[in-house]
Amino acid sequence: MPETNSGPGEIARFVARRPPFDVLSPADLGGLISEAEIEFHPAGTTISGGPFVRVVHSGALDLADARRRLGPGDTLPAESRAIAAQDALCYRIPEAAAGPLLDQPRTSPARPVAPHLPAPPRRNSTRRSLGRPWREERWCAIDLELTGLDPRHDHIVALGAVPIESGRVRLGGALYTLVRTARPSGTGALMAHKLRPEDLEGAPTVDEAFELLLGALSGHQPVFHTAVIERSFLGPLFARHRTRLPNAADTQVLGRLWLHNRGEPSPAGLPLTRLARALGQDPEEPHHALADALMTALAFIALAAHLDAFEPQTVGRLVRAEDRFRGSLRFAPG
Repeated sequence: MPETNSGPGEIARFVARRPPFDVLSPADLGGLISEAEIEFHPAGTTISGGPFVRVVHSGALDLADARRRLGPGDTLPAESRAIAAQDALCYRIPEAAAGPLLDQPRTSPARPVAPHLPAPPRRNSTRRSLGRPWREERWCAIDLELTGLDPRHDHIVALGAVPIESGRVRLGGALYTLVRTARPSGTGALMAHKLRPEDLEGAPTVDEAFELLLGALSGHQPVFHTAVIERSFLGPLFARHRTRLPNAADTQVLGRLWLHNRGEPSPAGLPLTRLARALGQDPEEPHHALADALMTALAFIALAAHLDAFEPQTVGRLVRAEDRFRGSLRFAPG
């Protein structure tokens, strides 16, 4: 099989832009990324326990003892306790793997913290839903780059996949590959993903890329952003290989449901970068399949955690969220 791009290597390229990762050597960075996970903590919740070092990705953490605010790139040592002062993403890294990171100097001084923290979110219902709780399921966020949006004629040119396990993004299991095709991209698509046919020479064929995706998706429920597009391309590909694309969660639908539950406008179109900003996350540059898959994964764990505050979420509730959202609109006050 032709050589494909390394998912963790591509993720390291994005992560390296953020302090303190930008001071690490490529070898240290790659080793650290292969061990790292990203977890989400709603505002007001306690972050504690275990032999893990946590590095703030976005949001902020307040140390419960020293009352110091942690900003992006700051570290929380293993066995320390903290409180999320706002919705917070952070890297979770085994202490044994975090040595190169801990050897680096702090990139920002301690900052004072406001005297009051928000209360933990309340759950509106304790009744159990049918199906497995969403954190007990394994998920995989998937994004495609395409020559255009017509599945009858257009082709896949890049594919990214990022696994989510125990409610955490597992960076070391990421997949990224280009896909060889002779079909040129439409002007709009080319301006977005910037992948020309000559850039794809030597990349896996679509059938070889499908085998890579099937391996990444094995035992996982898929997560898409605007699932109708990915389904229109992947559904026929799965059918051609005599298998079925599993039911998927859609972060666009979950995002609209979350906004609706908060009493905010729920736009018919909700771009991934706009959703990330609404969640307080720093969006990556769009139209790179791995970057978009990572953004989708981060949005998914945040949305599932937020929706837990309204009602405990199961796998079934997340993959059938579109039906719930339509029902909410139907019975909303006029």
